[in-house]
Amino acid sequence: MEVARTRVEISVAIRDIDFNPFEKKRLIDKMRGTVERLQSLEREAGRLERRATWPKASRGGSSQGTAPRAAPN
Repeated sequence: MEVARTRVEISVAIRDIDFNPFEKKRLIDKMRGTVERLQSLEREAGRLERRATWPKASRGGSSQGTAPRAAPN
């Protein structure tokens, strides 16, 4: 619970800082880019987790050791 209170106190203190408009926009853009990157990495992690848990037979590979078919000309 103490961590949550500290987080709120820090948030309030940051909101009290009077940034000039250019710096405020720069920081907002930086945060937006960071959030977008984080969301992309979370989606990728989810895909990799699902892929890691699929049974080998459903991955499209052959467990019989046969060679893949050649592409038609």
